[in-house]
Amino acid sequence: PPLGDTNAARAVHRLNPAVLFGFGDGLDAFAADQIEQVGRTVADQSHQALAGRTMAGNDVFRIGARQGRDHLAIVASRRPPARFGRFDHRHIDPAACEAGFDLKATAHTVHGTTRSVQGEVHVEPGDVGTLRFSGTISIAAAALETANDKRDATMHSKSLLVSTFPTIDFAPERFTPSGPPAADGSVAGILTGRLTIRGQTKPQTIAAQLALKGERIVASGTFDVVWAEFGIPDPSFFFVRIEKTAHAHFRAEFVPAR
Repeated sequence: PPLGDTNAARAVHRLNPAVLFGFGDGLDAFAADQIEQVGRTVADQSHQALAGRTMAGNDVFRIGARQGRDHLAIVASRRPPARFGRFDHRHIDPAACEAGFDLKATAHTVHGTTRSVQGEVHVEPGDVGTLRFSGTISIAAAALETANDKRDATMHSKSLLVSTFPTIDFAPERFTPSGPPAADGSVAGILTGRLTIRGQTKPQTIAAQLALKGERIVASGTFDVVWAEFGIPDPSFFFVRIEKTAHAHFRAEFVPAR
């Protein structure tokens, strides 16, 4: 039925639809009789083609043509796909992760990278389409490299003080989608949590993206770190000045814990 049709339920019976197009509105899954249009259901329990059928939040269904027109019922959603919204325990695949940073300096930019990332997280659905997390993701600070041995030695021994603080830790807490899933099923949003560097913990906001890859969840994101806020001494020397903000990035694949 066209949007705004107050006789939607009865109209559906006359159409004999093969399929219906719907995005779950605040539900991980829903039955056809739960889809509403201006307060009226598009289908009811007596409609054999749709009634009682459970559909995932991003499935697409279409009502067949009537009087030369296609009639669609669409209910928009801002929720992540249903498979993101289940109670789940996962750990990072160490062979499929990377983290790093870019730090501007006089006349050049320092690029730091590592693949030494590990951690486990527990995921569960929150309110208003959010996801709640618990757990910790850790980077081995001594494994960060910038392709310059002398600079790396200074970064490890003085800047990060790895002998005392061997890891950089992030404890994710909440993911809030910024919109509906993209065409490929990925979901962009804001990931919040707590970041610990050199033993100092601060709230951290990350522009993140979640995507499904088979049974894996692929998480990626970018965020800024003002290194002085974590007690890191100014690495500037002589005429080389270092920007006060490091631009961090990560990508990790999470697999179900066995």
